[in-house]
Amino acid sequence: MGTAAVSRSVMFTLTQSQHESTETDTTPTETDTDSARTDTTPTETDTDSAGTDTTPTDGGQWRAETPQVRVRRARAADAAALPAVHSAAVRERGPRAYDEAVVDAWDRDRSSDDYAVAEPGVPFFVAERLGGGADDDAETRGDSTVVGFAELRPAGGDEFEYAPTAYGEVRAVYVAPAATDAGVGSRLLGRLERAARELALPGLCLAASLNAVGFYRRHDYERLADHDHEFADGVTGTVVEMAKPV
Repeated sequence: MGTAAVSRSVMFTLTQSQHESTETDTTPTETDTDSARTDTTPTETDTDSAGTDTTPTDGGQWRAETPQVRVRRARAADAAALPAVHSAAVRERGPRAYDEAVVDAWDRDRSSDDYAVAEPGVPFFVAERLGGGADDDAETRGDSTVVGFAELRPAGGDEFEYAPTAYGEVRAVYVAPAATDAGVGSRLLGRLERAARELALPGLCLAASLNAVGFYRRHDYERLADHDHEFADGVTGTVVEMAKPV
């Protein structure tokens, strides 16, 4: 694969709070009724089930009063909220593993056009907090606030050096700081794993930032290799290739 291939593949998949829930059960509780669909055009009923109950089961706490959250398929209108969530996650958690130059390069030139929220064949999910107020790091839309997102690339495995080429790629799992320690990242990752099974993918691979390795290991992803990744303009840092059968 080489460094260039890793660089492309980690455009979005570089973070998840290593301080998020230590739960290891990632079986999704969502009732998205999209099984076997490859067209990811969302519907209003394509939401997380457990309804709206988001009480953390692991002792995690919201940083604001946030009684409800759901995971659902992304809609085109969600794209506007994602750069703020993405940037906040990078700015808070990136410094735990990288120096300032890498974090600045990682967070450079973000646009709503970067997110494949309505691209056919690309499972893309958002986590939204319902009925809460706005936070500096979470975009409010109507009476809900987008606090996280996740993306699966079904044909992404051929971009990796050691993972099986038939694996799909976890391109992104990002959670706003306001929603960490409440299991949101685990729910998003679990929903991607469910989507992979619905697409008959044998497994998933990803390129994790150093601060995210612990999160993925808790969810049974195996560390395969370390790679140098160019974040921007010659600024490089280490990312970790990981994989898991699903």
